[in-house]
Amino acid sequence: VARKEIGPQHEEPPEPSLLEKWADFVKISHTVFALPFALSATVLAARASHAARIEN
Repeated sequence: VARKEIGPQHEEPPEPSLLEKWADFVKISHTVFALPFALSATVLAARASHAARIEN
């Protein structure tokens, strides 16, 4: 005689999409932390490029 489980039935969660996997991989806190460094590097590169153009 088979016993019937009492309680909620557990189903397998659906496979996450590629976007969900990517979003889980790229953490928001890491992105926010890196933004000031990326912005300052962009500004410095633009200033260096502008200064090189003026000298030539």
